[in-house]
Amino acid sequence: ASRDLIHEESQYLREINLLVHVFKRDFELALGNDGKEYVEKLFGNIVEIHELTVSLLRSLEDAVEMSDNPCMGSCFWALAEGQEFDVYHTYVEEFCRQSTSDVIERLLELRKSKSDVPSRAGRSQQASHTNAFRLAVKYVLPTLLQAPVFHCYRYMDYLT
Repeated sequence: ASRDLIHEESQYLREINLLVHVFKRDFELALGNDGKEYVEKLFGNIVEIHELTVSLLRSLEDAVEMSDNPCMGSCFWALAEGQEFDVYHTYVEEFCRQSTSDVIERLLELRKSKSDVPSRAGRSQQASHTNAFRLAVKYVLPTLLQAPVFHCYRYMDYLT
């Protein structure tokens, strides 16, 4: 069961990494301060969730390495005592308060208006990348943004 939990947490971390290091970073680089408000609205405190996930995963891996019969609950207990899981409450509140699709559309519009094609030679390659990114944002990003909402319930399942 402990290995399953570590495996599931590792997969979840990959999803959070995509949110933080691919989607959020791309919007921040492409839009700068122009889209900052929308980026913050869409991604909320995902960086804090990322940090918590990294910390929890390290604790779980350490518990398994140090004991033949690991007590995984202590990893959760230590973080819960410091109210670290409150980041999920904040994320869910913000996520439920807004229309994700509206914010995504606004970010895509801003990104399209800011895209600057430097030359004809790079135009088709950039257009291809832009189209692929646009499709990923429309169809992959909404699902990834839901992952933290559902994952916090997985913690409850593991602890009960």
